[in-house]
Amino acid sequence: MLNQNGILLLSTFAEQNLKEIKQSTGFGLNYFSLNELEQIFKVYFNEVKITQELIELSFDNALDVFRHLKFSGVNSLGFYPLNKSFLKEFEEKFQNKLTYHPVFILCKNDIK
Repeated sequence: MLNQNGILLLSTFAEQNLKEIKQSTGFGLNYFSLNELEQIFKVYFNEVKITQELIELSFDNALDVFRHLKFSGVNSLGFYPLNKSFLKEFEEKFQNKLTYHPVFILCKNDIK
């Protein structure tokens, strides 16, 4: 339970997170929009501030993109064949880029 005048800070990801992976494989999570997040938290808190970032990482080749995902532990591809034609198509379509979309949420109730 949050103390009076306490602050809750949390982070999550939003709709554009790993968009390249979802577009190329069909695998990915469904994320709340910023508006949906605000509506969820405004029910419980009288002050909600949400900020976001778009972080685009660039890699030398498509295989490095998928190695990055594997080593980060966020990969949910299961068994998806990363053959030459798939990697070539990924490079052409996304130029070996990967987007992260973190969201930071500050919630508090000002009790006077």
